[in-house]
Amino acid sequence: MSVMDTDTVEIGLVGESDIGDITGLLNHEIAHGFAHFGSVPEREETIRGLWKSHHETHAWLVARDGEGRFLGFAKSAPWSARGAYSWCVEVSIYIAPGAQRMGLGKRLYGRLFEILGAQGYVTVIAGASVPNEGSDRLHKAMGMRVIGEHESIGYKFGRWYGVRYYQGFLRAKGSEPGVVVSVEKSLGSLEK
Repeated sequence: MSVMDTDTVEIGLVGESDIGDITGLLNHEIAHGFAHFGSVPEREETIRGLWKSHHETHAWLVARDGEGRFLGFAKSAPWSARGAYSWCVEVSIYIAPGAQRMGLGKRLYGRLFEILGAQGYVTVIAGASVPNEGSDRLHKAMGMRVIGEHESIGYKFGRWYGVRYYQGFLRAKGSEPGVVVSVEKSLGSLEK
């Protein structure tokens, strides 16, 4: 896909029928890219299990063009299982080849952050392999700032890569957290 009309892109919650496309994109990145440090293909059952275990409390979004072609996805997950981290989420995003550098990342993350904020989450954390100028620009454009970096932590395709960490806030830093609600309940409040 060389030109994309971003007005016709539909962003919605991931459903079970999207898991095959998500797994395919992850496996493409494992085989050909450095944004995913995996060295063996992911199994569709594994990705389905991750989605099932988190999708009610942590949104997963998919983007498709007007003809239904898969363009990418963004997801959230718990940062840590320890109770004090209950208001912190980790986010990640993958855009299909041919759909990159067209503003889709901002749209996906924008909608994801909107849902997470409505759920009651406060802090967003992301990790991205470096060097990766596009990912760096995206995370900074979303209001996130660099909070650290592991240098030469992953070796892939004959070279070392680092991982840079970003942090952002969905509400005022240090504000009193409230109750975190389900993805479904947050969508209801956003549609009012």
